[in-house]
Amino acid sequence: MAAAGAEGEVRKRKNRRIRTWLIVVLAVIVCIGAWRWSTNSSDDKTDPRPTDRAGFQKTRQRAERGDLPAQLELAERFCSGKGVKKNIFQCAEWYRKAANLGSGIAMLRLGDLYAAGDGFILDKAAAAMWWHKAASTIDGAGGAKNRLQKLDADNHSQK
Repeated sequence: MAAAGAEGEVRKRKNRRIRTWLIVVLAVIVCIGAWRWSTNSSDDKTDPRPTDRAGFQKTRQRAERGDLPAQLELAERFCSGKGVKKNIFQCAEWYRKAANLGSGIAMLRLGDLYAAGDGFILDKAAAAMWWHKAASTIDGAGGAKNRLQKLDADNHSQK
């Protein structure tokens, strides 16, 4: 019986050691996950990471050559501050270039910028003009019509 008790005691110690190691491993995994999450969702959007800087430069080069998707991406980056310092005027400039290539989405976003006036020029007439242009395109039609109806309703309610 003494052998059975000693064997049980050895098994208990072994189980305790396994549980301790599992807890340590889980704690390390949680810490690594938290660290990776915090470095991937940095609050400092004004200082792009070196890996993003190279991607930004390639996107800018494509946009300057007239690549429509690259122009839209660049505009979004400047509007949101993703990987570059937020600059609403650069955002509008790239949307304007994309709109000149016929992008209804860019026309829609330009109208949104003028309508909001948040850090940009508040101009309801310019917003309506861009939304009217977007309404005639396939990719911007739905959103533009909704915005024009809301603008019209707002204008009637103010009278």
